[in-house]
Amino acid sequence: MALVSIIIVYYASEWFYKADNESDPQINSMRGINMIMTGCILIMIFIHHRYNLILGKLRRKYSPKATLYTTGMWRYVAIEMLLLGIFCPPYLDVEFNGEMLDGTYTYSIDGIISVFTILRIFLVFRLYKHVSVWTSPEAVKIAKLHNITPNLTFSFKADLKYRPHLLLLIIIGATVLCIGFIVRTLERSYESDGKSSIDFEYLTNGWWLTVVTMTTVGYGDGYPSTHLGRLIMIITAVLSLVVISLYVVALTLATMFTREETKAYYLIKKTRAAINVKEKAANCIKTAFRLNRFMRSTK
Repeated sequence: MALVSIIIVYYASEWFYKADNESDPQINSMRGINMIMTGCILIMIFIHHRYNLILGKLRRKYSPKATLYTTGMWRYVAIEMLLLGIFCPPYLDVEFNGEMLDGTYTYSIDGIISVFTILRIFLVFRLYKHVSVWTSPEAVKIAKLHNITPNLTFSFKADLKYRPHLLLLIIIGATVLCIGFIVRTLERSYESDGKSSIDFEYLTNGWWLTVVTMTTVGYGDGYPSTHLGRLIMIITAVLSLVVISLYVVALTLATMFTREETKAYYLIKKTRAAINVKEKAANCIKTAFRLNRFMRSTK
């Protein structure tokens, strides 16, 4: 439902922008559908935390009389509802413009809200905790024996060791898709003589700019021209440092030998060294015979 709502908001904002910031019945109907889906998402967020509370009682993590308020879980519920419950209601056609860096910008409430809607992808990543083998009931029993809690952080660390390439590929892909959409939305309506040569009418150019920034290639064919766009790219650059560092660690772990592989490596290396010594000794003997024959022939 979170993914569907993101897609609906994307197409609604696209049509709203192409209609010169004026909504039509089709756009308003899509906003209405998204408003209903947002209400369902908020209800599901509350049910999710309520389920975690019941599960904590069964696992004796909380007392039988514990509530969302007494456990402090109400803070997480409130934060998620505030961030993930943002939506653009029908017939809200508001835009504001101004000057920025020797240029002009025009932002609409619909576009700004579409940026915040991307945060709903967090609900998709929440599934990771429920499908991970590191948070299964068997893993919980084993973790209790070692006085640890198999939470989302533990699952991430475990998968970073077990299958790092797949995990980092998903993280990089999701980052490129989200950041590309955000920077394209913020840079699309900006007009200036020093504006980037990249045409942000195309969503793929936003993705391209994100990839170039994350890989620190710096072709120079595109760059953010607004304050908000530059802020997003700064966050992207810092995030890419963390992701690339994790990728280097993953490659290091992938090339590390097991105990058996280490033994085989050193035995093969020792055998190869012995073969090299024999070959060099044979070359020395052959050279000595040739020298002796030469000395006799020229005596």
